[in-house]
Amino acid sequence: MAISIMVAVFGVGLGFLSGNFIKENQASLPTTAQSQTVTSKTYSGKVFPIEVGLSSNYSYKLVDTDGNTTAYLKASDDKLKIVLAGTEVSIKGAVEKMEGVIPVIKVDSLSF
Repeated sequence: MAISIMVAVFGVGLGFLSGNFIKENQASLPTTAQSQTVTSKTYSGKVFPIEVGLSSNYSYKLVDTDGNTTAYLKASDDKLKIVLAGTEVSIKGAVEKMEGVIPVIKVDSLSF
């Protein structure tokens, strides 16, 4: 019986110590929300459709005044389809990934 009590006390003590150790280590790990924070910004330029077959992930590009592609655009709805080619717009969205040196922007909203 004395051995059972000693084993129980040892088990409780070990559980308490390992529980505190785990809590300390978890506190130092970043959460998923902290490590994947994306900020939305506003971009301006002219919108043009991308040639068929260039990419299936996005179908429009944002072009600056010199005609250089500054970003590829994608949206979860049809908001880009209503823009006529060459229309000057302001786009609010976040960079989702990079395609080489050109960002791919997920468009949240746009204005003319």
